Amino acid sequence: MLLVAFALQSERPLLFGRAYFHRDVHWLAFAVTAGLVLLGAPSLRAELLRGAAVAALGLGLELIQHRLYGTPFDWADVRDDAAAVLTVFLLRRLTGYAAFRLAKSRRES
Repeated sequence: MLLVAFALQSERPLLFGRAYFHRDVHWLAFAVTAGLVLLGAPSLRAELLRGAAVAALGLGLELIQHRLYGTPFDWADVRDDAAAVLTVFLLRRLTGYAAFRLAKSRRES
């Protein structure tokens, strides 16, 4: 909810007295959102669907901003959002998921 509320602000806040770090904020917001959404995913299929949903949210928010405020559609923002989701997905698969499987196999043996 916070992601949507912040994304649809008509005015962009200043950070440290200058224009805020737009790309960094996109990365952080979508990486955290993807991390939270993927937490309870029971399977690879669920992870893929949930990750795609978060990336689609980024696309939808850009489209809404374009339509509401008449701003140019920013494909770079969509790319950054999707890249953040993909990064979290890959990190989860390479680290967290592997550690979970190892711990589970140790308990079973």
